[in-house]
Amino acid sequence: MRHYFIVNPAAGRKDSTQMICDILNNSSIQTDAEVLITQKPRDAVRIVKDICLKNPNPKRFWACGGDGTLGEVLTGMIGQSNCTLSCVPCGSGNDYVKYYGGVSSFFSLENQLNAVSTPVDVMRVGERYSINMINFGLDSVAAASMQRIKRYPIIGGKNAYYTGTAIAFFTAMTNHCKVYADGKLMNPKGTLLLCTVACGQYIGGQFLAAPKSINDDGLLDVCLVKPVGRLKAAPLISVYKAGEHLDSDRLKDLVVYQRAKEVRLETGKKWQITLDGDQLEIDGSATIEVVPKAVNFMVPFGAKKPQ
Repeated sequence: MRHYFIVNPAAGRKDSTQMICDILNNSSIQTDAEVLITQKPRDAVRIVKDICLKNPNPKRFWACGGDGTLGEVLTGMIGQSNCTLSCVPCGSGNDYVKYYGGVSSFFSLENQLNAVSTPVDVMRVGERYSINMINFGLDSVAAASMQRIKRYPIIGGKNAYYTGTAIAFFTAMTNHCKVYADGKLMNPKGTLLLCTVACGQYIGGQFLAAPKSINDDGLLDVCLVKPVGRLKAAPLISVYKAGEHLDSDRLKDLVVYQRAKEVRLETGKKWQITLDGDQLEIDGSATIEVVPKAVNFMVPFGAKKPQ
């Protein structure tokens, strides 16, 4: 089997290329591995598609970066045969792997080489795919800000999402967008603070936004939060971070939760939504569909799946 390590040098706080090379040096797969460096956004999609065209044999793609890199490699793999997806989490948030207990198992090459191939669901918006979470409203503004400041000292790195959220608190508290889950309107007033559509569970590095999500059940977890004033919103961040917002009495009048196969959003204008941390502009509306068990994800030995 051929191993392709797709490295995004712009992911995370520093370029991880040398770290990936060090991991491979003297490893059992060194002679069967290639390290390929992306040069620009969406480059990983092109690289993976080109490899699939040239090599019909079994192969394993290793996405070395953050959730955005994972989503790009995934997009290149869709519709291809004889390939599996692995992750070396080198990004700022590394949210998808938190579904399996965190990053530690994913940094062990031994555990990775003893991984179990597991079919998992993904999400589709037009020709774009997402494996972890699609979000819009305050979260999307926070994610865009996070990308801009992720390599700054103190406010970047693991604190980047907090900084992005603080910025969004002044610019995106009320957003005009209707959200339909399997045809049912979730917000009759047509406004929201934020909305997440998930296959994974975490966002922003530490926020358990979709605590009930299962990544192979053929359903999307949709959580919409209605607009609320800044003074009331600030104390609720800790509840959201802990994943307690779906069952909280304090939030029962603010949170709308539903599971669905399809989510449609209507804004009537151009708007930014976020797919695994990457921005996508929509023109008035968009449809998010679940694609059940679309990719074989390699779950490392020792990783934990939610009960």
